[in-house]
Amino acid sequence: MGVTCRRCNCKEHYWLENKQAYECKRCQARQTLRSGTVMQHSNLPYRYWFVAMHLLTATKGSFSAAEIQRQLGHKRYQPIWEMVNKLRDVMGKRDDKYTLEGAIELDDAFFSTEISVEEKEKPLKRGRGSQKKTKVLVMAESKTVENPNRVKNPRRPDT
Repeated sequence: MGVTCRRCNCKEHYWLENKQAYECKRCQARQTLRSGTVMQHSNLPYRYWFVAMHLLTATKGSFSAAEIQRQLGHKRYQPIWEMVNKLRDVMGKRDDKYTLEGAIELDDAFFSTEISVEEKEKPLKRGRGSQKKTKVLVMAESKTVENPNRVKNPRRPDT
């Protein structure tokens, strides 16, 4: 864990306050906190990046770059548009890493949710179409057990 030098794989670094970067003790290579991340080569503040990440991932709907620009109070549209597109690109690549293989189980699930003020005044439906439940599709990868008759037991310390 921690910072590892890209040049020599050394894990010991100095923090250079005036440069806002780590310097490797062995080869003096420098790297900033943004190095190797989606924020590399960006002059936008960290706060912009983290607010944009939050808005893009924590809300059900999508946010346009113009809306994020408005919420951040940034004057220029272009850097915000580039930031949002970089984040969307990285999020898409992340999803490609996790593919399900083998036997896949698929089921729907229902989670309790709050209902809006307008729906509170209407009589509630019962059963699978209830307004208080949100339907979610769940997929899981199943792996067969090689020898189902044998169960591995973790060793317990003698008491």
